[in-house]
Amino acid sequence: MQSPASSGGEPITKVTARDLSQTITKDVSKIESGTTGNGNAAVGLQYAMRSNEGFFPYSTQSGTRASTSKFKYGSNYWSAIPIAQQPAALQVLLEHHHTNEDLERNQYRTRPYDSHDIAGISWCKNCGKQQRYILKSGANADCVFHPEKLQHPAAEEAEGVYPCCGTTKQGCERLPAHDYSNPSPQIVERWQSFIQTPTKLQSSANGTTKRREAVALDCEMVGVIGGSTEVALLSVVDYLTGEVLVNSLVSPTKPVTSWRTQWSGITMAAMTTAITRGETLNGWRGAREELLRHIDAVTILVGHALHNDLNVLRIIHTQVVDSTILAQKAVDTTRRQWGLKQLCNELLHIDVQPTSRRGHDCVEDTLAAREVVMWCTSNPQDLKRWAVAARETTMEGTEEGKGSRKGGGERSKARRARRKKKAEGAREAVGEGKEASEINTRMES
Repeated sequence: MQSPASSGGEPITKVTARDLSQTITKDVSKIESGTTGNGNAAVGLQYAMRSNEGFFPYSTQSGTRASTSKFKYGSNYWSAIPIAQQPAALQVLLEHHHTNEDLERNQYRTRPYDSHDIAGISWCKNCGKQQRYILKSGANADCVFHPEKLQHPAAEEAEGVYPCCGTTKQGCERLPAHDYSNPSPQIVERWQSFIQTPTKLQSSANGTTKRREAVALDCEMVGVIGGSTEVALLSVVDYLTGEVLVNSLVSPTKPVTSWRTQWSGITMAAMTTAITRGETLNGWRGAREELLRHIDAVTILVGHALHNDLNVLRIIHTQVVDSTILAQKAVDTTRRQWGLKQLCNELLHIDVQPTSRRGHDCVEDTLAAREVVMWCTSNPQDLKRWAVAARETTMEGTEEGKGSRKGGGERSKARRARRKKKAEGAREAVGEGKEASEINTRMES
């Protein structure tokens, strides 16, 4: 939704929070019921209006500083950066964008897939190893394997054996080379459809979109046939202004096997209604095209575990600030990830993603990730203090986990000992029964 325009250069009269909140409530209810008349469904959550006094957010939380104006969406207030401070905020965000190494460590794709990547997913028909792991490990080129499958252990045995050699050791046969199968056509097709973010915006039908310096985004996903995942709802918010640029359902390209309503908030009925009314983006390609009308290769993308969203959109983008990575680097650990709900609770002291059968609010999740990133990049000392406490909690959890695993190992040994004793008892009983039978036979004879 575009900001209201003034005529003749006159200042715009400040709109009351009540008027705008009523407008927002109506628009959001339309989105939830699938009755918006626009597939883009861009709800104007924040009106950056100019007047003689400067910047006016549409709603301001009482008691907040003028430099941290707030607007309300749902049950929470979110930061709106004043126009005069937006260049500085953008510079701070740019200084925190992650290196390619950090992105790759967190499952981001930083370059297009090539022939080596595709060949790497081939499996050896004999030893069952994947080519990329064989090459990465630098192991001997020989293929070592068992020609027969492992036999599951009987009740009294602790481990199974390979019938071909009667052992549980590494393969008993060796070939000078691996025999790789062809890569999965579905995976090859998917990988080849990934693109790098273009250097220029894609054309827009109405010509009203403009390049954004930074956007936050979130996708809700559904499971489709074949075991893969597709985007079913896309929300995109301008990082600096809080304006919602995209909030639209996306029609899946394959039959849906799981709507994941408890998380996605999407039902088959809602999707069917939206498709019938022409209010959805056309598949993941349509969702990607809609996003690319607002960003280019240098736009900073903000989100939480954003690699998942980029994967379903099949976009390769390296200008990223991820709230998950910010938290991990602050705590100096890669052993765990903090969920968006937990970060909002501990850093912002707000509650998001309430337990409900209606699922998550995609716009709220987008705003929440934006707010967490804004807080982390603007409050380094507070982030350090949080990280100290989080590190201690993580270490305590690790020690407890070690104790649990140790206890689990001891319990497993105890279970095996009991099974062995039971089996020995069964054999003894069988032996005693056989001996008694023989005695009875002799006595009868």
